[in-house]
Amino acid sequence: MQKLNLLLIALAHFCVDSYASMLAPVLPLVMLKLDLNYAYAGLLGTLVSLVNLSQPLMGIWGDRMARRYLVIGGILLAAVFSPLLGIAPSYWTIVAVLCGGGLGVAAFHPQVFSLAGELSGQRRAFGLSLFVFGGTMGLGFTPLWVPHYASNFGLEFLPLVGLPGLAMAFLVYRFVPLDNPQIHDRQNADSWGALGRQAVPLIFITVVVILRSITQLTFGLFIPLLGLARGESLIMGGLALASTIPRAWWAVWSPATWPIA
Repeated sequence: MQKLNLLLIALAHFCVDSYASMLAPVLPLVMLKLDLNYAYAGLLGTLVSLVNLSQPLMGIWGDRMARRYLVIGGILLAAVFSPLLGIAPSYWTIVAVLCGGGLGVAAFHPQVFSLAGELSGQRRAFGLSLFVFGGTMGLGFTPLWVPHYASNFGLEFLPLVGLPGLAMAFLVYRFVPLDNPQIHDRQNADSWGALGRQAVPLIFITVVVILRSITQLTFGLFIPLLGLARGESLIMGGLALASTIPRAWWAVWSPATWPIA
C-alpha cells in the first residue's frame, strides 16, 4: 500500500466531494438572494445530478488515456466553479457554475477510483475504504462548516474556499503516479463485451445506486429549507445534513475491511 499517495488522493476526494455538496447547505441564502421559489431551487439540484450522469462517458474516455489527467482536471473544475456559487449574479449563472463544477466531479471519480485500487496494493478493500472515507467525510463536514462560513463572512467570500482544492490538485499532480497501466489493454477497454458475465450484476448495482441516490439527494437538498421554514437556523439545517459522518467511520472500520492476518 502506497500510504502517502493514498492519503493525498483521499484528501483530494474530501475536497471534491465538499465542492459537490456545497449547494444544499447554502440553498436558503441563494433562494433569498435571487428570490427563487421551491421549483427553481429543486431544479438546481436536478441539474447537478444530471451533469453527474456523464461519469460513464468520463470513464470510457479515461480508460483510453495513458495518464490520468482527468483526476487533476476534475479537481480543478470543482475547485474553480463550485465556490463561484456565492457570487453568481443570476439564476442562469448559478446553473452554469454548478454544471462546470459537476463536470469536474464527474471527471474526477472514474479514474481516481481505479488509481486508489492500484495504490492500495494487496489491501485493496481497506485502501479503497480509506479513499471512500475521505469523500464521505467531505460530504459529512461540508454542511457543518459551509453555513458557519457563509453566515460569518457572506456568500461573496465563498470563492476563497476553492484554494485548498487548487493546492490539492498541485500536490496530486506533483507526487502521485498518474500513469494508466491498463492503457496497453485498450482492445478490452474499448469492448463492451469485455464485461462478460459481470454486465448483469453491474446493471443491478447501478439501478440500486440510482434509487438510493434519488431518495438521498431529494431529501438532502430540501432539509435546510425545511429547517428554515420551521424556525431553525441555517447552521441547524446543516447539522441535519451532517448525519453521514458516522457512516464514514463505519466504511473504514467495518469487519469487511479489517486486515486479515
